[in-house]
Amino acid sequence: MAALALSNVKHNTFYGVKDALADSHITGDVYLAGRHYEVSGSTVQGPIAPLSPILEHEALKVMYALTLAKRTPVFGLAGVNPDSLDAATAKLEAAQKDLIGLQKDAGNAKLVRSLYPIVFLRAISAAERARLDFISSASDSDAARYNAALKNAAREGVIAADSFNKAFAAAIGSATFRIGSASGTLTGKGMLSSIAVISERMKESSAEIDEREACMDGKALCRTNLSLPDAPEIPVFLNPAAATTLAREVLAVFQAAIPPAEGENRVIALSSSVCVSALDAPYFFSQLAPVHAASVPFRYVGNILFLRTSNANQPLMQYMKNTLGITYNISNPFVYYMCPEVGDDLARLLNVQAIAQFAYMHPDIAIKKRSALAKDEIYESDAQAYLRDALAEARSGETSLPPEASAELYALALAQYEKGTGLDIVIKGIAETLTKDIEDSRRGVPFPFLTDMKILFTTQSPFPSLFLAHNPSFGTSQITLHESNAAEQVGYFRTFLRYSDLKSEIPRELFVHDIREHAIFEGASL
Repeated sequence: MAALALSNVKHNTFYGVKDALADSHITGDVYLAGRHYEVSGSTVQGPIAPLSPILEHEALKVMYALTLAKRTPVFGLAGVNPDSLDAATAKLEAAQKDLIGLQKDAGNAKLVRSLYPIVFLRAISAAERARLDFISSASDSDAARYNAALKNAAREGVIAADSFNKAFAAAIGSATFRIGSASGTLTGKGMLSSIAVISERMKESSAEIDEREACMDGKALCRTNLSLPDAPEIPVFLNPAAATTLAREVLAVFQAAIPPAEGENRVIALSSSVCVSALDAPYFFSQLAPVHAASVPFRYVGNILFLRTSNANQPLMQYMKNTLGITYNISNPFVYYMCPEVGDDLARLLNVQAIAQFAYMHPDIAIKKRSALAKDEIYESDAQAYLRDALAEARSGETSLPPEASAELYALALAQYEKGTGLDIVIKGIAETLTKDIEDSRRGVPFPFLTDMKILFTTQSPFPSLFLAHNPSFGTSQITLHESNAAEQVGYFRTFLRYSDLKSEIPRELFVHDIREHAIFEGASL
């Protein structure tokens, strides 16, 4: 049973709906057939007194469902705009159709149809829209629509995961491979086991939805904690001066090549990372503009890696050297085809950014922790420490917040727990990159991977991000996509040149030129 783990509960405590609401001191308004009812813990007041047991239970049931939707939803996407998600999914569907059209083999075209879970992405967008509508209306009719949307999302998730699983097996066959990256070694075995776990996660979510429904219908005991998840404890780096200096230096080079986002000169430091875990912590990122097709709106600005094009035999590297005049081609580890789990890191960066913005807009909340978020270097540990204090103040009543600010604060807490923020950005980046690659291939740029099923389903497949494998509201089982192998990592990084090693050998202008040309190649308008 998945409910306990999905809800971030530490102890098994069983409730009925009435007891659960009373225990968590839940109060608020709900609407049954358009009529207003006030719920305060286990008691209900309505337009007619006394209430019948049926009406009382219905009001409690809607309040319980409403609390779950606000605090511990299944398929939760707090921080994601459903309209943006739908628009990005439409772009991905169009790009997928273009990719299908490139395939000369009918079997390959069929496989590509399973590459991206378009119907599932639409279904979770519909579920998130229904969640927001339900939170806004608190009505029994929207509660029913939301529950139906969740069931549909679970159903489509199982179908999409199983379809991708079968297509992957058909595309890869018995091939074994080990591919190095800045996040570890990608292996066939690891991908197969991770895809199987994705299928299991979808089934866990479906079971969770059924279990919650049974609880609210009085057919099973409820065991979901109604408490909002708290901000996690993040390790603090005590002496990051050298790393900060390097990040500032790298950012200055980037900004000379790619203009920064308007008014943006901050770097955000993650304490851990999926995409660059094999590099040294803390992991610094910064936002650059314009956002080009191949990139999410952040760049890794630590000890960046380059590949000398004269030493590479791949046709694409030769194109970079001979046609674009690039001597040192930058490796961007923060894109979906280098890091299939890019959605994990991106969500955390966006959440830190959102927490810092909330702190800026509310100077009277968590004053002791707020100042750390006004600096040019924002640490994830400081953002979460601020969020913990802000939530504690709000819960205790120490700080009087208007309803809109309270709702925003609680949404931030849910977003940092779920890590779904930025899903629309990931999808849009995949779609725009794929569209551009197809256009470039038609004008002669060597992109053989577009018709190579093994590549499309391995290094070009961001399935962990598209199925939100990092989001605990999408299932409880954990995937382990990459392996840690020290010897392989040494071999992988031997291929690349680090900025810290190159900067004393080549002029800064060459860095700027090569980064700029690479950005233009990826689609930047500079």
